[in-house]
Amino acid sequence: MHSVKTGHDELMHERRNLQQRIDNLENENGNLTQSMNDYTAQVQEKESMLEEIRSRVTAIAELFEKKPIKQRYSFEVLCDFVHDKAKRLFSKYENAIKDKKNHERTGRTHSPHGAVVDTQTREAIHLL
Repeated sequence: MHSVKTGHDELMHERRNLQQRIDNLENENGNLTQSMNDYTAQVQEKESMLEEIRSRVTAIAELFEKKPIKQRYSFEVLCDFVHDKAKRLFSKYENAIKDKKNHERTGRTHSPHGAVVDTQTREAIHLL
């Protein structure tokens, strides 16, 4: 009888250990689920932010293009496009300043390279 009682006690102890393991695993699963939900929310927030930035960069690109951009370009392509357009714009601005200074110095309407300054450049120079 003693061996039966000992066997029963061992089984009860093992049952409690197994129940504790199950409870621990359920808690871990709940924690992992919460972590996954938090991570998913962060990813969605970042995607939303990226889409907002893409929308703003597209609006800037449309200013340079002077027409709507209907195709969805990657963020990198849009940034490269805007960067190139801005570099060209600054280059034109610097050239217009140089032309204005030359014009003021010499009183002529030709660029230093012998070409006639176009109307748009002349107007830009005049605004400076």
